Amino acid sequence: LGSAAGLVAIAGAQAADLPVKAKAVEYVKVCSLYGAGFYYIPGTDTCVKIGDYIRSELNIYSTGSFNPGGMLAGTNALNTREGSPLNWRTRIYNTIDVRSQTAYGTLRGYARSAIQWSTNDSPTAGSGAVAYIDTAYLQFAGFTTGLTSSFYDLLSFPMFSNQTNIVGSDSGGTGIPVLGYTFAFGNGVSASLAIEDGQKRRRSVVDLSAGGVPFQVGIGAPTTDQTGNRAPDLTANIRVDQAWGSAQISGALHDVGGNFVGANSTLNPVPEDKIGWAAQAGLIFNLPTAKGDALYLQAAYAEGALGYVTGMGFGTAQWFSSNTSRGAGWVSDSVFGGILGTHQELTKGWSVVAAIQHYWQPNLRTSLYGTYLKVDYSDAANAAIGLTGAGFASGVSTNDADFSLWQIGSRTVWNPVPNLDVGLEAMYTRINTAYAGPATLVAVGSRPAVAGVVEDQGIWSGLVRFQRNFWP
Repeated sequence: LGSAAGLVAIAGAQAADLPVKAKAVEYVKVCSLYGAGFYYIPGTDTCVKIGDYIRSELNIYSTGSFNPGGMLAGTNALNTREGSPLNWRTRIYNTIDVRSQTAYGTLRGYARSAIQWSTNDSPTAGSGAVAYIDTAYLQFAGFTTGLTSSFYDLLSFPMFSNQTNIVGSDSGGTGIPVLGYTFAFGNGVSASLAIEDGQKRRRSVVDLSAGGVPFQVGIGAPTTDQTGNRAPDLTANIRVDQAWGSAQISGALHDVGGNFVGANSTLNPVPEDKIGWAAQAGLIFNLPTAKGDALYLQAAYAEGALGYVTGMGFGTAQWFSSNTSRGAGWVSDSVFGGILGTHQELTKGWSVVAAIQHYWQPNLRTSLYGTYLKVDYSDAANAAIGLTGAGFASGVSTNDADFSLWQIGSRTVWNPVPNLDVGLEAMYTRINTAYAGPATLVAVGSRPAVAGVVEDQGIWSGLVRFQRNFWP
């Protein structure tokens, strides 16, 4: 019995020394519900996708989303030794896409943020390098709210161009705060209704009684005397997305108001309030010639809402080819004051965008695109602006602020290895000037006051881009 008891004790001790089976490790699992690149967050039914890109580019008379048309205003537009046509830009871009299933459909949160360095910035914080968010929105049960592309837009210009074009509506580069609802009818057909922040769509509301020179060559966008942000824009669309491509018609209503006629004082009269509007039709057609080939078309018209026919933030196009040769055009939503009194005269405009992209082979593609913008001031507005308001001393042969602008460009992108883009792009911009004809030109910056001519102007721009994409 004693021996048996000893054997049992020894066996028990040996069993205690044996390794215990570890708890099961919960590995990250692929989530196939929403496409490639999604993974389950361990312990949850939530899927997440993380991506980014690193970009380096050299711009020549080309600007980005935060300053479209920046080379056609201010010092650069003077076209002298003071300008800075060359700009290096480096960007780190991050995205996160989080989704989960609920009884009401998919709950989604999506955000894009970046840090960007440009010429003359310092690598230290607060020195000019920009940290920004252009997209951050939630989607649930048909609703979308947050910072994202406008429901008015169809085309995303990076589909065919690396430059931030100044004609046509594409808010993807900066985002717009929205609150909208989309109803899906089935078979790719949907309709959306939204309120959106109208700030980024605003163009100048010009008070001609405020003094100064509201429209002046070489300064920038027309001076504005606009009310505060008091009402959102209303947008709506009907859209079709199918195997052949996409089509959309959309519209927008936009609040247009000025502060006071003359000096900003409650003793002065206020201009009438008006509602501007815009309408647009667009098409993306997938061509049968090669995978990825597509045709892009978009046309828009606006009255008092010219931010819907131009690029985001674009307000003026100006160029000096010499001391005696200048050209310009100004974008505004309306003018009031002067001989107009409290009457607000809305500006009209329309634009067309067309592009085609072709894949020569899976890793080499070329696009060709063209745009056209026309801005019309009424006879009453032109009479009220006059030559003084346009910054001419005397002698100009026409009193007409109407202008047009067109662009044509081409981009080629090569992928020497997967997820690496090497892009080369060139674009020509032509300003069909306002106030065309001989004129006595006022001094602007280092350009002197001389007898000269206001005439059409042209400028070439381009960029070279290298981009490493990580989109899991």
